[in-house]
Order: sequence, then C-alpha cells, then structure tokens
Amino acid sequence: ARVLAGERPKPKVDLAALKLPPQVHVTNPAGDATVQQQSFVATVEAQDQGGGIAEVRLYQNSKLVGTHQGVSGAKSQYSFKVDLVPGENIIQASALSGERMESNKDPVRVVYEMPALSKPALHLLVVGINTYEDPKFDLDYAQPDAESIAHFFEQHGGLFSSVDTIKPFDKQSN
Repeated sequence: ARVLAGERPKPKVDLAALKLPPQVHVTNPAGDATVQQQSFVATVEAQDQGGGIAEVRLYQNSKLVGTHQGVSGAKSQYSFKVDLVPGENIIQASALSGERMESNKDPVRVVYEMPALSKPALHLLVVGINTYEDPKFDLDYAQPDAESIAHFFEQHGGLFSSVDTIKPFDKQSN
C-alpha cells in the first residue's frame, strides 16, 4: 500500500553492508559415489567469505540431517554421520553467515547398493500316511501328494540355498 501511495520504503537491513555468506564444499564423498555401507561420515569444508560462519548444515534428499555451530577461522571442516536409504541419495551442504545469510548448496550424489541377501535353507518334513490300522480309514493319495510336494521343492527350490527333505510314509512316520 505504501508503494502504491508513491512512497519509497527503505529495507530494514542495509543491503550494501551485508557481508558474503561462507562457501561450502562436500569433500567426502568426492563427486558421485556408489557405496555398499549404509552409514558413512560426510565431511564438509566451510570457508569464511567475510560474513563469518555461524552454522553449517547437511541435508539428505532435501531433509536436514545435521547441523554444527560455526568455528571462527578462514577454513573449517565438519563431519556428519549419514544413514543412507537404498538407491540414490542427494547429500547437500550449506552454511549460514553471522547475519544468517545462507550460502549456495553444494550437492553430491551417493548411490547406496544394498548387499545381496543370502538365501535361507529349507528343511521340509512331508508325511504321507495311506495305510492305517483300521482299513476303513485307508487313503489312496496321501503318500503320492506328499511325494509331489517334496519333489516340487527339491526341483524348484531357487528361493533357497539348499532343500533338505525328510519323507516318512505310512509305518515310518511313527
């Protein structure tokens, strides 16, 4: 409203007196990296450009994962523990000057390749009883069905490192 009324309001901050924010650079990992460990330590280097270093921040996939208070001096290094998610992770560092001006973000791409899971062993007990003491309870297909199930897993056990089958039938099942 004041601008539309013809006024020229001045900002509360003197823009000419603002000092440059720090420069940041992710030094570890350097460039794009592919890792097999889920956790690693990211190293960020911040350099004062005249405005001081008030705070250094690290982001993972646009989410803030850690901050460190700035240290006075021309150049400082900061370490952050990062837990990666499977696949691509974008790690970005930024820093704030004493006047809370944020630096440009320095992004690094890290790909976490999960190690292959080991296959479990299958221990299979199949029981098929066709013959009972009382002949009126006798069955025709219990033993062949149990043999078929055991055969299936022995031949198609690709999900397992090994298939160990125990097959007691009729009187062997006691």
